Amino acid sequence: MKVIFLDLDGVLNDNFFLLKNLRNRHTIDNGDLSEKRILSLKRIVDKTGAKIVLSSSCKSKFNNNNPKEYRKDTRAEVLVKTFERLGLEIFDLTEKIDTDFSTQGWSRPYEIEKYLSVHKDIENYVILDDDDGGMKKRFGKHFIKTNCNKGGLIRCRANRAIQILNQERED
Repeated sequence: MKVIFLDLDGVLNDNFFLLKNLRNRHTIDNGDLSEKRILSLKRIVDKTGAKIVLSSSCKSKFNNNNPKEYRKDTRAEVLVKTFERLGLEIFDLTEKIDTDFSTQGWSRPYEIEKYLSVHKDIENYVILDDDDGGMKKRFGKHFIKTNCNKGGLIRCRANRAIQILNQERED
């Protein structure tokens, strides 16, 4: 199985998109994701057959760590419905791990490491995130850092993800 560990902010949106859309929305949680960036994600999935594992802090909006059970009227509902409309689905969620770093949001690398250690059927993976938090050092080429100031999941980063996912895993 191939997996995409997905953060949301800075990956499926960017600062320009957010500023433009804040003028038209009452709250940022009512669908602050760029369909253009979601279609870049879809292209990765279509070209690799990878499954999406949500590693974003948004996973707290799901019940019982289940991607099919989300709280109504939350960002999770918008995400799931948008994904469904575009032919995507969240396969799974990383489990929240409380660490000394979790108050700073850096529990994500530990959560991904745990997911990889438990799911031995993963043949390859990429991590799409705009925060490094030590992930480049830990995961090497599997970590693709997006930039919220430079468009999020733009074509060249999507191409890199496709290339990595379609290679034989070396580590």
